[in-house]
Amino acid sequence: MHTPTPDDDLPAEAETGTAAQALPDPLVPATAHPQPLSLEAALLIVLLALVWGSSFILMKRGLSYFSAPEVASIRMVAAGALMLPLALTRLRRVERVHLPAMLLSGLVGSFVPAYLFATAGRYIDSAISGALNGLSPLFTLLLGLAFFNLKTSWQGYAGILAGLAGALALSLVKAGPATSLNAWALLVVVATLLYAININLVKYRLQQASSVTITAVALVPTGLLGTAVLVWATPFVDRIGQPGFWGVPLVCCLTLGIFGSAISIILYNRLLKQVSALVASTVTYLMPVVSLGWGIWDGERVQPWQYVGLLLILAGMGLVGYANRRPQHRAV
Repeated sequence: MHTPTPDDDLPAEAETGTAAQALPDPLVPATAHPQPLSLEAALLIVLLALVWGSSFILMKRGLSYFSAPEVASIRMVAAGALMLPLALTRLRRVERVHLPAMLLSGLVGSFVPAYLFATAGRYIDSAISGALNGLSPLFTLLLGLAFFNLKTSWQGYAGILAGLAGALALSLVKAGPATSLNAWALLVVVATLLYAININLVKYRLQQASSVTITAVALVPTGLLGTAVLVWATPFVDRIGQPGFWGVPLVCCLTLGIFGSAISIILYNRLLKQVSALVASTVTYLMPVVSLGWGIWDGERVQPWQYVGLLLILAGMGLVGYANRRPQHRAV
């Protein structure tokens, strides 16, 4: 029996649209019976949480020398360059109907969030950025309710409200005797919403395509866009050769692209082949813990109400996971 590998998730026939059996339409009424989480899926969730939870401290290090657009662009260029050979060999096998979804996946799942996170990283702590990522499962559920006829119980709605309340608490900052809303945190919230859109896009529109193919075709165009931004919209070229250019900040940006984008997205798209979109989004259960740990290690000061916000988001994710342990679709 053939065992799929990361470079061979599905047979070539599935990518060219000649698979013998089509996938069920997510809008068709159906009951999804829960299946035990496989060891591979569990390991992928833990590994991705460690990688993505660490990405915020890497961004912080990159921002110590480069501007936010430079950090995001270097990340996209590194990811696109790594995926270029795979994209060239696999593009001809992609069915045309899947190409727009793959390109859109690159924009909403990588390119735009990279710039939003890097910009927000200038004004909020890395620990808070990571904790706000816990909104991803909640937004995934909201999108499922709105567009994929998913239904949930009161626990699901309570989880959404708890998560949003937690996000609000995390966004509050101390300014002298007063406490105010840090508007820059909203950029992270928008980025997390885009992640949720991408999760549903890959799960319901690209299920037949290989995870490596999805990632390669999605990231190469974003790498080209990142190159354009880097060359024409930032002083990056002028920085080359200056003191500090070849130091730790550049290494952190390249690491973000290679591991935080390219390799991790391949693994995440592979995870989406094995579990539901909601289960896959629970990678963010562990991400806030990882990012918070890095933030405390780096001397960031977390306010008491922000710990409460983190707990509310974790509680919200728990309620959402409990409510959707047997997800169903409404009849249409």
